[in-house]
Amino acid sequence: MLDVIIFDSSDFESRLARNEELMTLVAAEFLKEATGLLALLDTYIMERDWHNLGVVTNRLRGAGLEVSGYQFCEKLNDLQRIIDKQAAPQLNTVMSALNTEFDRLSLALKHEILK
Repeated sequence: MLDVIIFDSSDFESRLARNEELMTLVAAEFLKEATGLLALLDTYIMERDWHNLGVVTNRLRGAGLEVSGYQFCEKLNDLQRIIDKQAAPQLNTVMSALNTEFDRLSLALKHEILK
């Protein structure tokens, strides 16, 4: 069985030229921004606002890629597929998985970057 990489630290370090100050800033901003965007997703899910769900999902994916959180981005891809189909019954399951992955990514960033 392959280990799942929650956070690709070598990719993150490489992309930010191993600048520890910049890495710390980007990781902290990601956590702050993503927390707010996840709350927005919850609001748009309650309203069944498919358009804004897609917009916020794309913003989160960009932020997740910036910190090399590829598993988090995979869950966002799952959410995008649900949004594209407007499959409301599947939203809760996908959001639960997304929130779990965000928690895992947050812990990894705090442990490896925001020490």
